[in-house]
Parts: sequence; C-alpha cells; structure tokens
Amino acid sequence: MKKFLLGAAAALAIAAPGVAAADSADVGLSFSNTDAGSGFDVDTWNLSGAYVHSLDGNTILQFDGEHSKLDFGG
Repeated sequence: MKKFLLGAAAALAIAAPGVAAADSADVGLSFSNTDAGSGFDVDTWNLSGAYVHSLDGNTILQFDGEHSKLDFGG
C-alpha cells in the first residue's frame, strides 16, 4: 500500500498583554493508493479544513468541513 500525505496549515495569532484574541485555520490534503491485487486498486482523496474565530468574552465560533472521494479501479 502506498500512501502520500500532503498537509498544509496556516495559523494567525495576535496576543497583547492582558488581551488574547486569535483566529486560526487549518487545511489538509491527502491521497492514498491501495493495491488489492489482480489489477484492482483503490485511490482515496481527502480535503479538509477548519477555521476558529474568538469573539468577545468566552464565545468561540468554529467551522469544519471535509470532502472525500474514492476511485475504484480495475
């Protein structure tokens, strides 16, 4: 089984004495190839991402998403 994993992450943080406000983001991309024998294989693609935003006080907004694709070859 071959696996290739590509990942990228981005983060932005702002901090000042006594005040902590931060936005952060994460992006991931992966590819996997599984050889099941007899000329049959499965390719798997995955793309994911997340974003976090801190509001005033103790409230945080978080958004996540993921998309996967399977390709059965023969």
